[in-house]
Amino acid sequence: MFVHHGPTRLDESQLQTSDWDLIITSYQLVVRDTNLFQNITWNGLVLDEAQHIKNVETKQRRVIKKLKATHRIALTGTPIENRLRELWSLLDVLNPTYLGTYTDFQNNFIKPIERDLDKKQLEKLQKLIHPLILRRKKSDQTLQLGLPKKQEIVHPVHLSVEQAALYQAVVDDIVNKLAEVTAFERRALILRSLTKLKQICNHPAHFLKERSISHHDSGKWDVFMRLIDELIEKEEKVLIFSQYKEMGSLIVHALQEKFEQTVPFLHGSLTRAKRQEAIQSFQEDPNIHFFVLSLKAGGVGLNLTSATNVIHYDRWWNPAVENQATDRAYRIGQTKDVSVHKLVTTGTLEERIDRMLQKKQELADQILAAGEQRVTELSNEEIIELIQLTTSAKE
Repeated sequence: MFVHHGPTRLDESQLQTSDWDLIITSYQLVVRDTNLFQNITWNGLVLDEAQHIKNVETKQRRVIKKLKATHRIALTGTPIENRLRELWSLLDVLNPTYLGTYTDFQNNFIKPIERDLDKKQLEKLQKLIHPLILRRKKSDQTLQLGLPKKQEIVHPVHLSVEQAALYQAVVDDIVNKLAEVTAFERRALILRSLTKLKQICNHPAHFLKERSISHHDSGKWDVFMRLIDELIEKEEKVLIFSQYKEMGSLIVHALQEKFEQTVPFLHGSLTRAKRQEAIQSFQEDPNIHFFVLSLKAGGVGLNLTSATNVIHYDRWWNPAVENQATDRAYRIGQTKDVSVHKLVTTGTLEERIDRMLQKKQELADQILAAGEQRVTELSNEEIIELIQLTTSAKE
């Protein structure tokens, strides 16, 4: 076995003449060393964490699809994260033309199932993909994994008066501008405004790009810190996920200051060595109770079974990403019950995201036993309904 990584990477002549039975590398290096990998006909191509080829348009997927291999296998816990097109993208790499062209798949399945909720086409797609998919769930009794229980708890939180004022100001701004901007400007306006609203729900300091939380009030932060106090009393280890590096930094600073202990922080800017050091210290040091992780950088490929609690400080747009993150603790090797805590600001965008996540999970489960339109494709009225404050938002 050879790990194709770093300065010891093989060149073409070494690869052709070597006796290696197995080559392990990353998706990024296959793109970088395209000619090296595409000039060989492989006996087998195994794609771990295959959601990395879910996007049809990416160069990474195009390069992987061009690899010549007799046998192709994809391993993933999330064949559908957001939309049915991701399932087509994956299966088209494994078995080209099986589901037809993308246009065919869109007309035959995506539109009828996602838009019209056509049960007949849903059942047809289930039958088509059934021979190609071997699905295993942690709950399958036949696997005898012996996993402990997992409890999911949603904590409803309220905006502070300060948060409500900031939130409403952003909503008013987007409502005033929606009808005036071009189609291109509209998309950017919506994405920018949604980010602002999610940051406000997290903490005013996050939205205002301040390094200290002490001069502002946040309902979510107050609930989060009370939860942290309960868990530290039990001396339990905790994974804390946020999609924002800036929010992660605020959490790390506050926890280190209050509890006077090291709080590792795993994010996309860490080197491989620093990443491994953070993981090892959390796993092995009994005096380290918290591990803050960026949702995307720390959500896959890690074994963090010393943690028995997972906190999702903010919510991502699809359940698969959150489930992958939770599974850093709830996986084979875990011997204790795991509690998953999700903080949701009531009466705001976050509450609607939570409902959307439940719908997406249901559709993904149906297909495998997708989601709605992209947010930027919603009508102006639907956007306003998504983001507006309701009476339950403010304390």
